[in-house]
Amino acid sequence: MKKAPKLSLNNAMIIWFLDEYKYGSINRFDLFLKFRELFLSKKIGNQQISIHGNTDLELAFKRFTYEYLAEEPFMNAYAPHATGYGYFVKNKNKLTPVELIFPLFPHAYLTYLSAMRHYSITDRIPKQIQIELPSRTQWKAKIIEVVNQIDASIDDKEIILKYLPRYPKNNDVYFKKRLLVSSTNSPKPYIQLDNGVRVIEIGNLFVEMINNPKECGGIEHVMDIFREYGVAFKKKIYKAALESSLISQARIGLIFEQILEQNDPEIIKMKNRNKDLRGSSRVFLAGEDFSNIVNVEWCLSLNHSCVEPYGIEFNSMG
Repeated sequence: MKKAPKLSLNNAMIIWFLDEYKYGSINRFDLFLKFRELFLSKKIGNQQISIHGNTDLELAFKRFTYEYLAEEPFMNAYAPHATGYGYFVKNKNKLTPVELIFPLFPHAYLTYLSAMRHYSITDRIPKQIQIELPSRTQWKAKIIEVVNQIDASIDDKEIILKYLPRYPKNNDVYFKKRLLVSSTNSPKPYIQLDNGVRVIEIGNLFVEMINNPKECGGIEHVMDIFREYGVAFKKKIYKAALESSLISQARIGLIFEQILEQNDPEIIKMKNRNKDLRGSSRVFLAGEDFSNIVNVEWCLSLNHSCVEPYGIEFNSMG
């Protein structure tokens, strides 16, 4: 029986990208890892790959991205760099900008109004795609951890690290949509969808909404959403709040106890944690001036008209 002809490495990569890779875009890091895998194994499935014995891995990858992949009619290459293009996108795909963005940025997730839109709890359409991801230092450490798990020599790992994906910048434009990027030292739990999109877990989203209402359509819009959907998601919101800051717990607790008229053990726990706390930073609406309208039970300055009915005028909080 005649043996099947060997594939070129370039053709093998194209077969993998078009037929096996399930997303519409890929960053240079993930592309290099797959290229290296095929380069070393010299096969894809049951098909052998032809590679000359003295071929240099990095040179072969550079030729693949610069001279071969960039010229293919079924693919677009973006963001040229010293180590090759930054990312690649399948041509004529019908994916949304959100679906195309997430394969490019490991550990990023939708947040604020973009996440609210995903969960269908708002009718507002965000003008930007709002994402959050670990701080640059944490993010790099997470990717290096992945590299350290690869069965490779120290020298080979140093080569892999040359191709780290790029950290997104605020106001960068991808696929005609502008990114609003938040960096945090305390990344939130998220869910990952089959299409690769990652979204902040909904309980944590509600906590973020009350702590950063300006990014979520404004405090009055946020309060409307709490009134409409808060009780339905209260157990997840309680769990997220109890793992958050004390001021977050005070804000969430006041909403559920006094506005939504709930009486749950989690509320009591949050109230006890905030008992007798004082300070000018203990305001309901972050970033706004302290008000002498306070809720004594929650030790909270009610510095917006939407919550003033739930407090009393007080000369000082301590």
